[in-house]
Amino acid sequence: MDGATGTALVAALGTVASDAGASLTALATTVTAIGTAAADGTSAIGQAFDAAPECTSLAR
Repeated sequence: MDGATGTALVAALGTVASDAGASLTALATTVTAIGTAAADGTSAIGQAFDAAPECTSLAR
């Protein structure tokens, strides 16, 4: 975007906004997957949550 003006600047900003949206979507998918795994007492993450006393206050 450095040095972009007019239409090129608008296009560059659109690309940045689109990429940011895609990153947030990927982050949300990751958070959901971790939450699902943490709630599953048979998964490694779920067992780790169950074994860690500091995690007992976390909602799953």
